[in-house]
Amino acid sequence: MKSSFTMIEMIFVLVIIGILAAVAVPKYFGIESQARENISKAFASTMTRTVGHSLWSKSLSDGKDGSIKADNDGNNSTFYGRSLEVYVTIPDYFDKTSVDFSKCVDAGQTAQPFMRKSEKGIYNLFCRDGNATTAPLFVLDEGDTHQF
Repeated sequence: MKSSFTMIEMIFVLVIIGILAAVAVPKYFGIESQARENISKAFASTMTRTVGHSLWSKSLSDGKDGSIKADNDGNNSTFYGRSLEVYVTIPDYFDKTSVDFSKCVDAGQTAQPFMRKSEKGIYNLFCRDGNATTAPLFVLDEGDTHQF
């Protein structure tokens, strides 16, 4: 006599696999979006703590009173002729071509995105300009404007 699986046993196995898949697939996509969000937040922190302070100190040493939006190189997408990618690796959740230093605003003003989200991202990056006593600040927001 041959031993084999019955039709009922096969159906139970398929039902169990279906239940496991129904639970696992949403978890996987939730983890992916959570990872993107964490990478975006880490990028904004890096921009504030490292890149912002480097640009701010360069501005102070050149007598620009700490402002990073007025380097007078004639190009709003660069800082003293150097692209942002010289200072930091930009995640693919942001549109690298949308960097605009002129969008940095003073405290109390409403900002337009310093760097726009890409089709993969959900956040825009906003910039509060530096001054003689305060370094620039970069924050994430889902909207198209941010109030500093």
